[in-house]
Amino acid sequence: MVIKTNIAAQPAVMKLTQSSKLLSDSLAQLVAKPNLVPPLDDTVTTTEPADFETELARAIAAISHFHEETPFDRVQDDCLQQVNSALNRMGELATQARDVTMSSVDLARYHEEFETLAAYVNNVGALNFNGVNIFSGSEE
Repeated sequence: MVIKTNIAAQPAVMKLTQSSKLLSDSLAQLVAKPNLVPPLDDTVTTTEPADFETELARAIAAISHFHEETPFDRVQDDCLQQVNSALNRMGELATQARDVTMSSVDLARYHEEFETLAAYVNNVGALNFNGVNIFSGSEE
């Protein structure tokens, strides 16, 4: 199971995509017909670089934030994979325990392993990564 959504980063990625398209369109226009008005005489041209620099700074910050979130997402994904494995094993143990040919010693071992896995699954919700709860996102 792979988690590929970072809801907090989606607006930033959309803004970055939009900015990239606008940049691409602007470059295409510049190549097609160069600006004949000197920049100092054109007020629109003189304000656009400042706006573009602001947008670029926002996009870079969004990308940086996205890259910072990636390890946290990987830890979440790894935990969910471990829980999935534990739940699958618990299902196997429950099925094997129904076998009437199993001895009481075997059943006790199955029960002990099942309880250990159940405790692990129950404790995953309390795990932290760099002081932040993995699933609630709150600082501990």
